[in-house]
This record gives sequence, C-alpha cells and structure tokens, in this order.
Amino acid sequence: MRASAGYCGEPTGCSLHDYYAILGLDPDASPESVKIAYRRLARQHHPDLKAHCSTEVEKASVDACMAQLNEAYAVLSNAKSRMEYDERLHLECILVSKTATRSASERETAADQTKTATNKAHHSRIRPRHELDSTVVTQFSGHLRETFLSKRSGFSWNAVEFEGFDWGLEALSWSSHYCVALRCFAAVDSSTTKKFINYSEMVIERWKRHIRKNYFLFLLPFLQMSEWESVSSQVQPFVGGKTRAALSIPPTGVILLDMHHGRILRLGSPFPDKRFEQLIRSIRTAA
Repeated sequence: MRASAGYCGEPTGCSLHDYYAILGLDPDASPESVKIAYRRLARQHHPDLKAHCSTEVEKASVDACMAQLNEAYAVLSNAKSRMEYDERLHLECILVSKTATRSASERETAADQTKTATNKAHHSRIRPRHELDSTVVTQFSGHLRETFLSKRSGFSWNAVEFEGFDWGLEALSWSSHYCVALRCFAAVDSSTTKKFINYSEMVIERWKRHIRKNYFLFLLPFLQMSEWESVSSQVQPFVGGKTRAALSIPPTGVILLDMHHGRILRLGSPFPDKRFEQLIRSIRTAA
C-alpha cells in the first residue's frame, strides 16, 4: 500500500483514500493508536489553530485537511466500517496490482522482441536491488539490537514490543527508565516520517510515567531519503528542547542512519546520563 505524500491523504493507486496514510499509521494499527494519532493530528491541523491563514485558498486547504482527518477517523475508529474498508481497499489494490503487472509484462514482452541476443544477455534478470538492500538493513538492525543487549553496553536491556516498530528495548535502573525503538524504511519521505513520529509519540505517551526519569531514543535506518526539508520540519519539533521542556516531555532523540552513504544524523539534545550518551555515540552504520 503506498502512503500519501503529505499530512493529509491523497488517493492511492486504488480509487479509495488511504485512511491509514492520512493518520500516519500501518494497516494493523490498534484501535488505541487510531485514536491517539487522530487526536494528535487534529490538534495540529484544526481550523481554529490556523486563524493566521490569510487567503481563501489557505483556509480551504486547512478545512479540507481537517475533513480528511475526520473522515479517516470515522471509518477506522469503528470496527465494522474499518473491516469493510480494509476489504474494499485490499480488493481494489489487488486489481491495480494485477493491472500494473499485466502492463509491465506486455511492455517487457514487446521490448524483448526488439532486442538482439547481445542486449538480452546484457539485461539478464537479476535480484531486485531493493531486496538486496532490504537484507542489508535487516542484518544491520539485528547487529544494532545485539549491540544494545551486549554486556559491554552497561545496561540490562529487555526486549519490549512497541507498536509500529521492528523492535524495542527497555532498561531500568534504580532511578531511570530507558527506551530504544527501531523502525526501518527503504525510503524516508514526509509520509514515512509522519508514521515514524506518530508511533514514537505513542511510545512516549504510554511509557513516560513509567518511572520518574525517562529517556527515549528512536532509530531510523533507511536506504534513501527525499523531501529532506519536510522530514526535518517534522522531526525537529518532535525533539526540540524548549518546546518539549515546557510540556514536561522526557529527553528524546532521533538518529537517522543513512545505510547507503554510511552517514549518521542525530537530532535532539545530548542525554544527561553519561553512560547512555556514550552508548549512543558508539552507534555506527556498519556492522
């Protein structure tokens, strides 16, 4: 299922709107996550908070965005309507997929008929690049998890299931609580970032009262990135110091791991716990 590009959803390849993309969720999101995501996005995009919009076009865009949020929530928050929507979306996307596959096959057949034997050999079938890259990311994810679980990390980590993440870990000391969660994406754009932030917010909301001192770290390995300005504009407020401090939100960091170029981008202030900070600084993009 393709996610839409912005905060408010657009039609997917199917004729239906992707309500999951509108709320920044996965299709298997829990009912509680649907409620949390809607409330968070509604607070951000409610027309009453957009009074600064000066033109009719801007006001219409805000109203349309809120209308899509309301529509998505109305469908996904009701078990019966959500089940019916999932069935329709599944059937339509299968039809679109079959049509696209048939078209691609016809184009390939036509192209093969015009190629010489030399060209055919040169363009022999190989394993798709995204599968090779996906394997690399999976292996790295496992390596990173073992890095945290190793004795040399200085913490006694336990595996925890965080909704929306590939894996999660937590560690408790006599005075502090540490949470680390990882979610891999092949490509990071505005839509996948929205999903990543949504689930990160949910982790914090559910765990921030676990103990007095909380530290949250979210890891995002990826293979390619587009729309960097949009991605940055979503992540920065999420980890921004003054805003989070004013709202009594625990220290939170996000580390973007560019697997293709071997680069790391860290967003958020350093953590006050020196041991935890040292562990974070040991993270590398290579196993």
